[in-house]
Amino acid sequence: MNYNEAIEKARDLNNAGDFRQAIELFESIREEGKNDSKWYYRYAFALLYSNRFKDAIELLESNHLKVLQVNDNYPFTYLILGQLYYWQGNLVEAFKMVEKGMEICKEVEPMSVWEFEQVLESMFEGRPFANREDWSDSIISNDFEDYDENADNFYKFTEDDYNKQKEDLQAYFGNYERKRLPVSLFINARLQPKHRHNLEDILDCKLSLNKLGMVDGGGSFLDKDKRVSSCDINFDIYPDEENYKERFLDIIKKNTSLPKGSTIEFFYEEDKTERINLGEYDILALGLDSYDLPDEVYENYSILEVIQKIKFAFEEEDKYIGYFYYDETEGRFWLRFLGHSYAEMKELCEKAIKDYPLCENAIFVNESNGK
Repeated sequence: MNYNEAIEKARDLNNAGDFRQAIELFESIREEGKNDSKWYYRYAFALLYSNRFKDAIELLESNHLKVLQVNDNYPFTYLILGQLYYWQGNLVEAFKMVEKGMEICKEVEPMSVWEFEQVLESMFEGRPFANREDWSDSIISNDFEDYDENADNFYKFTEDDYNKQKEDLQAYFGNYERKRLPVSLFINARLQPKHRHNLEDILDCKLSLNKLGMVDGGGSFLDKDKRVSSCDINFDIYPDEENYKERFLDIIKKNTSLPKGSTIEFFYEEDKTERINLGEYDILALGLDSYDLPDEVYENYSILEVIQKIKFAFEEEDKYIGYFYYDETEGRFWLRFLGHSYAEMKELCEKAIKDYPLCENAIFVNESNGK
């Protein structure tokens, strides 16, 4: 096994939680790995999740300057070193490492910036990391003799430890207590939580890259039948940024295609609000019969083909805006499409699927008003 194969296998062992074998493999390629950022990061990761904090810190502290000079564009070495400094109680150095890694990540792997932002927020608010409390029950390997010793030295990080350095932290990272403006995006559509989460991740990344704020959760609204009827995504944005509102709205418009009835609302001080209508598209919902057709129809015909037929029909007439999402309820599998006109979309759909067996008994619903 050559070095590249070994480093990838060790990563797979990490991902599988087999840290003991991963550590043995990392040790076997130590000579080749000494100039490779990935070797340091992945080895430190295995040590960290084996509760061997001292060994992980020693590995990175004694070598990180050298390895970061070799490959300064690997952000995750900074991330893990920052986490280790945090558990040492060295908060200022922890922030410096994670911030440095985040700046690199914005350039080389922007979709992962949220990992750095999440860690920075946890550090600044003095919280443990999201998965830290679960380690003792599920992730940490108890096979290592130094388990209890390391846990005593690094697992307990107190409020007093945090307060001792808070003044320095505020001087170094004052922007983490900057003013925030709550904003809510209401999406007038039956967007399922998993699809809303995807959109939240995209918008959070765009806001982070533009230093405009962050996503602060979201939720679904249910109708009387306990089906999702609409949803919202909440934001904290920074009103001290120049042209913050115009830039924020530009990000929303460029990264979403919103149905009619969708709005965005800014919550200013003294109970003042501003609501802006953003939706411009109709929703066509196509309900396919998911129970009463012959078995051979379900066996031989595909929903993906239905989607492709409709997309092709829309694109041919330059009417396609987007395939929105799906769900299944009341004996029907629902596909939803966005367009400028429900009537035009319905006409094109009927022609595209009229002879396709899976679409027998299909119904159309205009959900443009959230129905």
